[in-house]
Amino acid sequence: MAKYDFAEIPFPKHDEQCWDELLDAGSQTKCVSGFPVSNLGVAVSTPFLDSNPELATAFKKVQFTPNILNGAILQMNESKRSGEEQAELFLQQNPQLWQQWLTPEAAQNLANALNVSFEGSDGSLNSQSGQADINSNTSAGFSWFPEWSFENQLNNSLSYVVQNFGDVFRSISQLTLTYLT
Repeated sequence: MAKYDFAEIPFPKHDEQCWDELLDAGSQTKCVSGFPVSNLGVAVSTPFLDSNPELATAFKKVQFTPNILNGAILQMNESKRSGEEQAELFLQQNPQLWQQWLTPEAAQNLANALNVSFEGSDGSLNSQSGQADINSNTSAGFSWFPEWSFENQLNNSLSYVVQNFGDVFRSISQLTLTYLT
């Protein structure tokens, strides 16, 4: 959505009763309601949470606007970055956000890992390395987030199947077409 300039359609505030009626397929209501507020949630596995209980508090505080999230997703897709690369860039570019989610000690540790420092009396962060290159496609060895892509594994598997069984599939296809036509 960040790629396009949308015009907001004004709605009244969210009305729970009206909303429930609107969701009822058999309802004939003519009420109008704004959308309910959707809070962002960070999901983690129980073993991860058991191993890192201090992160639960930080994860509960994570909050940002849809524009920021959509912008990060757009940057990631257009620049062909991995999730890990985009996450690092996002953290480098948005210290004012993540600083609110963390304890002062954790914020300083993350700032050190990202090569940003606290400067000035207001506690704001400034990058030590200047402006982050938004088109950078490198991660510089940073490894905060796991790689969740199955793209290479899937492509390699499909390539193997086609190379080793393509003739069989073509024969089956030809026989099927012969008997169906």
